[in-house]
Amino acid sequence: MKGIYTVQETNNAPYIRLRGKWLREYGLDYGSKLKLIEGKNMIVLVKIPHEKVEQEKRKKELKRLENQVCLLKEECRNYEN
Repeated sequence: MKGIYTVQETNNAPYIRLRGKWLREYGLDYGSKLKLIEGKNMIVLVKIPHEKVEQEKRKKELKRLENQVCLLKEECRNYEN
């Protein structure tokens, strides 16, 4: 790790800010998505590959569209009755 970071507080919520070119050396860049894994006395950040992020976005959009279709079908049934 490239140094020691202090947990600070803003609006009664703790936060940690990581900053530096060294993050890019580990494959992180602006917009990178991270998964946080908690352990005893540790926090591990794991980069989520871009493909997985896009796949999750597509899944969420598909689910949203499926929900809209269900709502429309329900409206049609109510209209027919």
